[in-house]
Amino acid sequence: MIEPLKDIIKAHIKSQGPISIAAYMDYCLLHPKYGYYTTQESIGAKGDFITAPEISQCFGEMVGVWALDLINQILEHKDEPIQLVEIGPGRGVLMYDILSTVLRFVATSKIKVYLIEASPKLKQLQEKKLSAFDVDIHWLENLDELPKQTTFFIANEFFDALPIHQYFFDGEKWGERLIGLDEKNEFQFGMGPHMPVLDQVIDLKRNKGEPLTKGTILEDSPISARYMQHIASHVEACGGGALIIDYGYATGESGDTFQAMANHGYVDPLQKPGKVDLTAHVNFGALVSQIMGKDIALYPVMKQGEFLTAYGIYQRAEQLVAKNPKEEKNIKLAIERLCDNEQMGQLFKVLQITEKNICPQIFTSQE
Repeated sequence: MIEPLKDIIKAHIKSQGPISIAAYMDYCLLHPKYGYYTTQESIGAKGDFITAPEISQCFGEMVGVWALDLINQILEHKDEPIQLVEIGPGRGVLMYDILSTVLRFVATSKIKVYLIEASPKLKQLQEKKLSAFDVDIHWLENLDELPKQTTFFIANEFFDALPIHQYFFDGEKWGERLIGLDEKNEFQFGMGPHMPVLDQVIDLKRNKGEPLTKGTILEDSPISARYMQHIASHVEACGGGALIIDYGYATGESGDTFQAMANHGYVDPLQKPGKVDLTAHVNFGALVSQIMGKDIALYPVMKQGEFLTAYGIYQRAEQLVAKNPKEEKNIKLAIERLCDNEQMGQLFKVLQITEKNICPQIFTSQE
């Protein structure tokens, strides 16, 4: 089998030495000719995984209720268009359900949509999906191009696909976990040179009373930090808010979460580069640390099930059942999948920030 991307990565390793997991992910996901997001139909029943918006329209509608609530609060004291920005919009399903909700109550002249998308293939799917709306829609490749206006950012299952670095403790010292080649010229994991800067992590763990054992792995995603800093800075300067939904952990944890998905199952991440989806669990504690010190409102990280329930997903499901009684089983199974702690409800977390003049209704009601 001809695997051009695998040959490209191997040639890089042979000429320059082992590469980080971050560099490997960048090759596999974003290579302009052979990258996963460039070439594959990744999302949906025919793809490698299904995201929450594809499971039930109720998911996107609840995100729409979140946005609508905050947009209305903004419009009480600002008379200017508000930007809805989705980062990594997939096939456009989530934004479709958001707009279906928001535009029922807000004039299209008040909303501008920006989709941050680098894949020409996905852009075509998004354009087709959202053609039903008479709203101003723009595609950008990065956040730097975004106008400086009031903005609500939405990122669902975006941060999990950003490259990570892994650091490995061999029982005495720390080094970066790298990808090189074995004697059969196949990819393998190995440990890079000792990194003294990581020794402080050992002291931090010991201060917490947590034992460090041989094989402990810590993950870090500098690019995730940069995205979060950019989002928070924009909200601080221009107003609005952000909603980040992804699978991960609320506080810093150790462990190897680097994984690959193909045909709705887990596979070896070092096999078939460019043909499988590579992800890692999102460290929400690390994202929150990028927000500290900003003059914005930060809310407690929630479980996805808690968030969707608070915004009325079960009530919305009952409305759909009343309209489509024959679909009752499928509708309820989809809601269970999104909200149940044994499925997506607990593993997926929700991070919300806003400007200080507004507050999500689920927190206002708790006061």
